[in-house]
Amino acid sequence: MREHLLLCRLLCSILLLWALTCKTIAFSTSNGTLPQEEVDAINALFAHRSQTAKLDGNGTFSDSDCGKRFTNLVYCNCYNATTCTVTNLYLSSAGLKGEIPNEIGKLSSLKTLSLAYNKFSKIPSSLQNLSKLSYILLDDNFLGGHIPTFFSQMKSLTFL
Repeated sequence: MREHLLLCRLLCSILLLWALTCKTIAFSTSNGTLPQEEVDAINALFAHRSQTAKLDGNGTFSDSDCGKRFTNLVYCNCYNATTCTVTNLYLSSAGLKGEIPNEIGKLSSLKTLSLAYNKFSKIPSSLQNLSKLSYILLDDNFLGGHIPTFFSQMKSLTFL
């Protein structure tokens, strides 16, 4: 019974991510660059990967990687020819561990955050800065304690 429940949760997560990917892939482009604070936030997450985790290239994200490298992990929306923002992060089962870094709160245009099936131990309060966040997947990590109350105050959040 437990195996069926876990399989169902995994399948639902995959279907949700697939649907979101189809919706947002049309907005991804490789023409612009990201602000440095967003690059730093992505690299702060990547720095929490275990030694056995594999990412494209050397695992360092740069300001021009939107739509080029890490195409299955990081989606960007480029508003004009030069400026982009990260809108979706799909880092489930990415071998990440430790605390979710505070820098993640700098991704002000983030709509989807998938960090399921990693080994994170703490939810940072900086997540409350993500006012556009509508989907967050945190299942099957090492999170403990109470669900932060700020989630209930996030008006865009529809899936936790």
